[in-house]
Amino acid sequence: MIDSRKVDLGKVAQLAIHGPMIAVGRPADPLPWDALYYAPLVAVAEAYAHARADVCNLPVCGARQAAA
Repeated sequence: MIDSRKVDLGKVAQLAIHGPMIAVGRPADPLPWDALYYAPLVAVAEAYAHARADVCNLPVCGARQAAA
């Protein structure tokens, strides 16, 4: 679960607009990920966690290294 309700709206908008899409039912694209690429859920969760969103039930430490 990613709860971004308490995060600054500008940061959430930046992540939603410029961040990668979550790869659901398809393989993730290779790095680097931006708005036109699909990334693993843990990588997107790590970006939200870095913005201080509450991330529960997901391993977010080192997600970019693990997904590469």
